[in-house]
Amino acid sequence: IFAPGTPATYTYNSQALDTYKNEVLEHLEELGTNLLAAGGTFNNIYPWNRISSSFNLPIKVPEVGVKRIKNIGNLIYVLAGTKGNVYYSQGTYAKFLKKIPDQISNNGGTLQASVVTWGGIEAVDGALIFGAGVLTSGNSGVYKLELADNRLTIDQIPTTAGNATALEASSNFYYVGYASG
Repeated sequence: IFAPGTPATYTYNSQALDTYKNEVLEHLEELGTNLLAAGGTFNNIYPWNRISSSFNLPIKVPEVGVKRIKNIGNLIYVLAGTKGNVYYSQGTYAKFLKKIPDQISNNGGTLQASVVTWGGIEAVDGALIFGAGVLTSGNSGVYKLELADNRLTIDQIPTTAGNATALEASSNFYYVGYASG
């Protein structure tokens, strides 16, 4: 029986998966028998079969900084970069899917290097939900992407109008965690 405070109940290996030097893994998700690791420093998702000493051919994402990944129906949905772009992958390449519109994420009229800060990610009722902190006041919160028709809506705005950094789905409902709430 696994007990986190009892090392005799598990094994630990700090050398199980190697990555490129200076890579920081941001998020993990399963796809079939592979464990996918989102690389936050470069533009890679690293598929690992959990046995080999290294990953398989990485999935290249067109933006640096893969922050969150979610498997829904054997498609991986990817939140990467800082411009509000969402990608998807079947496990070999990443393709653009949707963007949080500029008038929603940054209506200030000035170019910014970092427009979106990604929060949590989850699936609920056949849709992808994710947290996003954006520059436009009052538009940070939970975004819902309907996968059937790629319709994107703002689903929840926390009372403090902050980024929804944690999401937990239960049935057709979800819980939201954010700074101070």
